[in-house]
Amino acid sequence: MNHAAAVFVLDGHRVLAFRRYDAEGLSLPCGKVAPGETSEHAAVRECREETGLDVVLTGCSFAGFDRVGGCFVTTWEAHVVSGPLLESAPGEGVPLWASLRDVGRGPFGHYNTRAMRAFRQTVPLAGKFHSHLTILPRSDAEAHRAASLVGGKLTLIDLARGDRTQRDAMVTHHYVTGAR
Repeated sequence: MNHAAAVFVLDGHRVLAFRRYDAEGLSLPCGKVAPGETSEHAAVRECREETGLDVVLTGCSFAGFDRVGGCFVTTWEAHVVSGPLLESAPGEGVPLWASLRDVGRGPFGHYNTRAMRAFRQTVPLAGKFHSHLTILPRSDAEAHRAASLVGGKLTLIDLARGDRTQRDAMVTHHYVTGAR
């Protein structure tokens, strides 16, 4: 099985990322481990080749399977010690500082999100969500009024068990957010 090594470098709320020429989305700086090379050495080498930055590993790592690259990846937490960020890595891509949210999206997002979680970082929620609220109105008219106040959809549910019946009113509200 192929083995790759990557680095996770956090600077405030920004992550060192890499926009590859051969694939869509942002990846962490990463590359194949050469025969006889340690994962740690490969991570530092790949970071320097792809970003121009020299890093020191903290000793914390995350290992998992990257389904996009089809290989086992060990990602090392690191911090920058020197070097300017390259404008581009010839034949490879463009290094950049990106938000946690951007690194958690796209085809590499599945692996990146798991790695970030291992390093105590979470991707802020963004997207389409919905919430449900069950209310106990005195009438159907009151239930419709409550739903309209929040711009929600009303669902009336008639429940029966034996000789007991009950009507529940559920209001569903859909919303979009860009941040948690």
